Amino acid sequence: MDAIEKFLLECGYKIDRNAPTISTNLHASFYKHLDRDDAPLCELNRKLTVYINWYDNRAYGSQSQSFTMGIQAQVNDLNEEWCSLDLYGLRFSQLKSNHDQYIEKLVKSWTAINS
Repeated sequence: MDAIEKFLLECGYKIDRNAPTISTNLHASFYKHLDRDDAPLCELNRKLTVYINWYDNRAYGSQSQSFTMGIQAQVNDLNEEWCSLDLYGLRFSQLKSNHDQYIEKLVKSWTAINS
């Protein structure tokens, strides 16, 4: 297990083995359900889930990694609207040092959309 996977598992994420292949450079997907009383839940599954997608980017002979962290959920209204909030293009160092702040920003944004 490498340092990235170890960090995400220690943060409570699970490997999403059923994630759809959204990109040819998607390395792995992780998710965790948040247990929060201060934010609305997804209307569909009554959970609030944060996901992280890990990408291996190769171009012109060089390789890099980037991460997308976000919430995708159904807005709590009768119109069945879906929302996708993403922080993308993150480096692992950013994800590791700002993980908790990123979750707070996503939850606050999700809460604002549902108000």
